[in-house]
Amino acid sequence: LPIQKIHARQIFDSICNPTVEVDVTTEKRSLRSCAPSVASTGIYDALDMRDGDIKNWHGNSVLNAVAIVNVIIAPDFIKKGICPTYQTEFVEIMLALDG
Repeated sequence: LPIQKIHARQIFDSICNPTVEVDVTTEKRSLRSCAPSVASTGIYDALDMRDGDIKNWHGNSVLNAVAIVNVIIAPDFIKKGICPTYQTEFVEIMLALDG
């Protein structure tokens, strides 16, 4: 079943670091996942994108990343009618959007 809605939000992990959580909704189910907040990344890992505004969680908030998901990524996935289980297509779309 194709994705009907994607909604991201900022949450806090087990040590109170801001991270991104996303709800994905289809006609029959709703899925939720969050991105881990890690101290280091390897060459094949996603970059850790922080806002850098010292007034907001000492520069560690992820509100810009949340906005990118809600404004850019979500509409593209919904428009293309991708099913949540199509991992290859997910990766291809993300790579195309990321440049």
